[in-house]
Amino acid sequence: MPVSHENRIKQLSEKLCAMGLDIAIVIQNADMYYFTGTISQGFLVVSSNGEYELFVSKPFERVKEESDLFVITKIRSIKDLFAKLKDRFNGSQLKIGLELDTVPYSLAVFINRSIENSVISDISPAIRDLRTIKDEFEIEMISSAGKILAKTFQEIADFNFFGKTELELSAFIESHMRLSGHQGYLRVRKFNMELYYGALGVGKSVCHPTLFDGPVGNKGLYPAVPYFAGKLGFSSGDSVLVDLMAGYEGYIADGTRTYFLGSPSESLLENYFFCTEISDFVASELKPGVIPSSIYNRCIEIAETRNMSEGFMGFGENRVKFIGHGLGLEIDEFPVIAKGFDAPLVSGNVIAVEPKFFTGEHGVGIENTYLVTASGGKNLIPLDNSPFIIK
Repeated sequence: MPVSHENRIKQLSEKLCAMGLDIAIVIQNADMYYFTGTISQGFLVVSSNGEYELFVSKPFERVKEESDLFVITKIRSIKDLFAKLKDRFNGSQLKIGLELDTVPYSLAVFINRSIENSVISDISPAIRDLRTIKDEFEIEMISSAGKILAKTFQEIADFNFFGKTELELSAFIESHMRLSGHQGYLRVRKFNMELYYGALGVGKSVCHPTLFDGPVGNKGLYPAVPYFAGKLGFSSGDSVLVDLMAGYEGYIADGTRTYFLGSPSESLLENYFFCTEISDFVASELKPGVIPSSIYNRCIEIAETRNMSEGFMGFGENRVKFIGHGLGLEIDEFPVIAKGFDAPLVSGNVIAVEPKFFTGEHGVGIENTYLVTASGGKNLIPLDNSPFIIK
């Protein structure tokens, strides 16, 4: 199913018109790919009258091969872009939209100074809003990523945990995911928020504080790159929490499964099935017109009623104030199942739902990636919520 990038550009042009802006200059990689089908050292200029032009310094020939856009211009540097814009708008006051949530301040100032009489505004909320509704191609790509996760979670059950370490498990996972088609790199929009495959840990390892905006912790190998897995070993009676993200053609699916080594205690299983209960409830609510904040509030009420508030969605500093988050080309898209997100859900939203529970000694949880539909969330990870018990 082909993607019409010109149609996406038209939608952005309509946003510009509604905001009273003359042009948008799209620079950020994920947004550039969304609107052009390629990534380059370049600038996509979109006008409020519907016109566009993709200015590319490198790699020009590859961009022409990969993009279905028709107006692509070779430039030597950003100075060429400014010269063309000055000629086109002839010194009139130019109202420019930039992705100010990601474009460096120095670049925004440089653009502002280089184009006389220009006024800079933030276009990123409008772009992120457009990207919340996934088309058929995007849903297919996220589903393909979801299949990689389902296959990987099943393969993990065959890993010989005993006598091995988190690091060895991570190497096993990375190998299987890459050979299954995982793109490797994962994009996060938030400044300074880095990500590598996800997070995994045994026992209290998943309660270790981390800088990432997620409930699963881990010490990692060393402070410079404190991500994914450390060096702790596995023993009978342990629980292992594995939170993974797979990417396919740029699009991301997010999932979590829990592995119990040996016979799990009754309390651990109770905590796990509490998470699956929350997951099933949220999935049933993922319908057009439902308010995300109301879903979040109800989850908090359920946790309070069950005396599960302490440790729900993170331990200590790792506790987060959301139950689910949007997914697409980036891991932190809209909508979010959290307070303050009061815009109704619509068909085509894709949301990772990740109820988790931590005691300080253990962590358990479940996570699936859902498509919002009229009948509730459609799981794009073809795997049930049963715990993995490794004998």
